[in-house]
Amino acid sequence: MAITSSIEDRAEELEKRGFKAYDALHIACAEAGSVDVLLTTDDHVLRKAEAHSDVLRVRVENPILWLMEVMVNETPRGESSTD
Repeated sequence: MAITSSIEDRAEELEKRGFKAYDALHIACAEAGSVDVLLTTDDHVLRKAEAHSDVLRVRVENPILWLMEVMVNETPRGESSTD
């Protein structure tokens, strides 16, 4: 993905909210790419994302917790969610 001026602008907004430059750019790219979830094990990023979840356009999660959630909510093969 090419870094556009709108991605750079968004990253700067996120930096002003306390994200480190690289993390802010990573989140801005994820938002621009319309990803559902950005997975990270970085506790600093996770805490900042939780504190600023109202302005983020991507869900930021710990991969282990996210996987546990997915596995709990997964429908077994061959069964529909309405069975």
